[in-house]
Amino acid sequence: MTVASRQHHAECLSFLWQLTAQHQGDTAPVCQWLLAHPAAAQPQALAAALPLAASRWLAAHADPATRPVALRVMATFANAIQQAPLGNRAAQIELAIATYNWVLTELPPHSVDWATTLNNLATAYRHRLMGDPADNLEQAIKLYQQALAVPSPLTWPVTMTGLGAAYRDRIHGDPAENIERAIAAYQQALGAISRHSQPMAWAMVTNHLAAVYGDRQRGDRRCNIDMAIDNYRRAFAEL
Repeated sequence: MTVASRQHHAECLSFLWQLTAQHQGDTAPVCQWLLAHPAAAQPQALAAALPLAASRWLAAHADPATRPVALRVMATFANAIQQAPLGNRAAQIELAIATYNWVLTELPPHSVDWATTLNNLATAYRHRLMGDPADNLEQAIKLYQQALAVPSPLTWPVTMTGLGAAYRDRIHGDPAENIERAIAAYQQALGAISRHSQPMAWAMVTNHLAAVYGDRQRGDRRCNIDMAIDNYRRAFAEL
């Protein structure tokens, strides 16, 4: 990449972060801009320009009052870039991972923002298309476990749900034990989610729990199927 190209894509990233901040987390305008400017919306080029763009962005938000917001904006953009229909999801996830890692270097450890960003990074690794799938899942599990060190009601249930999904899909280790760990993680997540105030989240995790009971290798097969059916029914009742 030429110096001029890196400068251009760094400016594009800064503009996209400003757009994210302007719309207060609504990522639709960001996706619309990316789709309308395909030459600028090249994930590999944006990733190469990330260090320059991030240094400028954070230098412009050095005030302790605005810096946390600037970092949240970067993380929100990373959430958006993974889902934008740009046709190169593998590279888009790599850009998101690079952005989360940059944000993490600037956040105070064991803060809520730190745990949220770790959770998002873990999820990106869980969905990563590059690299070794088994290693990506191991990295996701490690990151989810680190994020769980922050007992925040805002992040803990979401992170525990992600951990359950990572154990469900895990390639390394004993398959039966991985399913047991997935069940335990989903059950702990459900224990931290209010069925009445968060019915959709509760139903989603209950649905995941039903699926892993259907795949369970330990215990009585008939009982496992009954547990799966019961959880599917409970999840359906909230949808």
